[in-house]
Amino acid sequence: MFARGFVRGPEHLELSVISYYVSHVRPFFGILASYLFASRHHFYRIFLRDAPIIDLRLDQAKLQVSFILKVCDFFYYCKNNWHMIHLDWSVSLMSLYPHVKQALSLLPPTEPSAEEIVRSRQLEPTLVPPLEDRPHVPSVEDFTIPGPAGEIPVRLYTPKGEGPFPLFVFYHGGGFVLGSIETHDVVCRILARETRCKVISVGYRLAPEHAFPAAPDDAYAAAQWVAEHAKSLNGDPERLFVGGDSAGGNLAAVVALMARDRGTPFIAKQVLLYPVTDFHEHETPSIYPSYHENATGYGLTNQKMSHFWNFYLKNREDRMNLYASPIRAKDLSGLPPALLISIEKDVLRDEGEWFGEQLREAGVPVMSKRIKGTIHGYLRMFPDQVETQETMELITSFIID
Repeated sequence: MFARGFVRGPEHLELSVISYYVSHVRPFFGILASYLFASRHHFYRIFLRDAPIIDLRLDQAKLQVSFILKVCDFFYYCKNNWHMIHLDWSVSLMSLYPHVKQALSLLPPTEPSAEEIVRSRQLEPTLVPPLEDRPHVPSVEDFTIPGPAGEIPVRLYTPKGEGPFPLFVFYHGGGFVLGSIETHDVVCRILARETRCKVISVGYRLAPEHAFPAAPDDAYAAAQWVAEHAKSLNGDPERLFVGGDSAGGNLAAVVALMARDRGTPFIAKQVLLYPVTDFHEHETPSIYPSYHENATGYGLTNQKMSHFWNFYLKNREDRMNLYASPIRAKDLSGLPPALLISIEKDVLRDEGEWFGEQLREAGVPVMSKRIKGTIHGYLRMFPDQVETQETMELITSFIID
């Protein structure tokens, strides 16, 4: 009777219905909608299928049916789960580590503009400790490799040992706009030391100067080059891993997809550290609860992620591209085992965890962990703290297993 989008039962709610409700009802109920529909711990399941998450509009017939059902469902949900819907930021702040709270207290009180975000690149070198204070690695080499649009800078970290070493291709975070090999130098040094992998950090092209698909093209080219030169790197081509944090986690997941689709290179495992997995637009209420729950006050904000995406994607249709938003891939089968790390106080928490669930449903082995007490970017911000130590132990365990 109705086209795709009609509510067919409590276990088959279509995402287009959810999108309409979240986009058109008052913000408070939009948050409740997200809690109800987006969390795997609640009553219903959502299927991405072919329905886009953003910018959908339903006809009046669908609205009449879906609105009645959702009003009843939301009141029932609130009645039974009110203890879970607590959005008091001052109370949430109490669950953070002291060093995290101290760092947050130093942040500017106002949101940076899009232009200020790009200009903040100038400050990045000042946030990196001097070379003598960084973790020791026996060998660190800088060079370039061929890319689709010129040379790609890389940095190779070699740990103690004789080899052949596992090879870990690492992509730094920074919203596809910020970050560099240098900003994540300490992270890669620790990664090489703890995992005993040769780590290859990739300086892919950044937006807005180089919009999508420049970053994934460079990321894939780097993984392909490492695979082809594994022997000369004293590496093991059967133990080639890809990984990264935030936007770098997105690129790692995308490289795994590209490698599957193109048949090369062989990726043994993927390490996704609080990854970006889905497009976000500040003007459209997100279906992910963490975008409401952690919208401000924890470093990476709802609005800042929107700025990053606007820089990264110049064409509206790219929002649905699986190589930009990997959670939108219709088929996630055949991908390498994944370690997925999420953060309790992070806008990206739920899209990352949801991606992990999608991978599991596709038959991909997934090891997941939500890190509590800290915020987005903790690996780079707090390399000596307990949350980073825990994460490195998880990565090592995942790789060795």
